[in-house]
Amino acid sequence: MTRFLDSFYTERSGVAEVRSVCEKARSFFREITVGDVGIDGFIEVFEVGHPTGVMAGVQIKSGDSYVNEQGTKFRFVSDQNHFGYWARCSVPVIGIVHSPNHGRSVWLDLTGMCDDKRIVEGPYSETIEYTDETDFTPSTLLSRIVPTILKYTHQRRTLWQVQQLVRPQNQKADLLVPSLEVSDDREDAWYELIGTLFGVSSEAEIADAGYRLSWYFPAVSKKLQDALLERLSRADDASIARILGAVYYFVEMGADKAAELTIDLLSYVPDISGRVERLVRERKMPSAHLETAIQTVEYLDEEFKHELRREVGLTQRQRDEKQ
Repeated sequence: MTRFLDSFYTERSGVAEVRSVCEKARSFFREITVGDVGIDGFIEVFEVGHPTGVMAGVQIKSGDSYVNEQGTKFRFVSDQNHFGYWARCSVPVIGIVHSPNHGRSVWLDLTGMCDDKRIVEGPYSETIEYTDETDFTPSTLLSRIVPTILKYTHQRRTLWQVQQLVRPQNQKADLLVPSLEVSDDREDAWYELIGTLFGVSSEAEIADAGYRLSWYFPAVSKKLQDALLERLSRADDASIARILGAVYYFVEMGADKAAELTIDLLSYVPDISGRVERLVRERKMPSAHLETAIQTVEYLDEEFKHELRREVGLTQRQRDEKQ
């Protein structure tokens, strides 16, 4: 006869508790039923009974092994990979620890815990005192958790940032295979990467997007390839300068292969060498990026640009210092 293990009921009790609290708070909980990797579901924020589209990921720990006998101290246990994952999530993430025997739960702000020091060194577990503030109830969901969710809505780390953060000190960056698969059934991810590449984002975010677009370009459908090529054909000077900033970011990180992949994307921009040379001459980029921009032209044209360096005042000594 088929029999469920006790652990199944223990895990389900945590999910049921979260769903119940959300319903009482007139919010909505969407459970992930297949293949979760650190998030068990999403809570959507409601305003006056209306969905807002603002979400928070939820990681649920359920069981009495996470709580002391008195039910006054709860323990959230995880690992480095999960903290790195939560740090780069595009939505804020909260943790919930549920005790079936005590019939109570606590919550904690996982996104707020994902600072650099913790990601690198830990600790990867946290003890939470059961108080009126940490008790996971409809009241605290509305008064404390929702404001926390709204605070982090636009904050995230990129995969590249987290990988570099946990990389051993002084180790040259290797060419890492991106973990985000982009295929025909993930078109939204591809278009989001294009938007990031040409958006007003940080150097690290543009670098991460350019790296992944270049890596997957040969494998995606012609439709997705054409979408990227069309956008590259319309690249304005500001976009080119920002992408050159991403190349500079990779060079500074010692990730030469990633820099080359990003330059390969730029090669699809019409007259890219001439445009970059003009941007260099007109100094339409930070001074620190000039050498990288000239190296980009040299990589594309396969020849040294001594005259261009002289025009912008970059001597061999200055070049050596930058390298």
